[in-house]
Amino acid sequence: MPLANADDGIAIYWDEIAAYLTRRLGDATVAADLTQEAYLRAAALPCNAVLINPRAWLYATVRNLLVDHSRRTRVRGNVVQGGEALAVLPDRRPGADVVLLSREELAVLERAIHALPPRTREVFRLHKFEERSYAEIAAQLGIAKNTVMVHMVKALGLCRRAVNNYREGVFTPNGTEDLLRHPRHEF
Repeated sequence: MPLANADDGIAIYWDEIAAYLTRRLGDATVAADLTQEAYLRAAALPCNAVLINPRAWLYATVRNLLVDHSRRTRVRGNVVQGGEALAVLPDRRPGADVVLLSREELAVLERAIHALPPRTREVFRLHKFEERSYAEIAAQLGIAKNTVMVHMVKALGLCRRAVNNYREGVFTPNGTEDLLRHPRHEF
């Protein structure tokens, strides 16, 4: 077998390599790119490089390029599939209807808190919004700790009933204030 320089004897395999890659890949454009890459690698060989079998060297180079291309394609495919997978994941944010209902429930709760008797509302505010303990509230307002607990039970009961009535579709004509006077909601 004759010895050949890197640039000698390689060019005659261009069409053969391009056809081989096209068959393997099913894409003439990618095959042309890989064929060109194989010839660029041959051209990058040192000038004094001697290839005993230029065709075998070229096919070995092309097989390596195919492996590299396959890996890149798989990684890109995973990224794309991963992106597509994210696109089909359910949106965990609440829908507009849930947001609207939550806002309405919040408004009902605010009206219920506003409808509390002043002392009960103050105890509720100190405990829930200022995060004070029952003992701290009792000391601040000059009342017994058990009285603070009674006010909290009363406040929480009214708030719970107001929200439950809203959820059940039971509305009073004058809003939440009627809950305090309605016999069913006495404490």
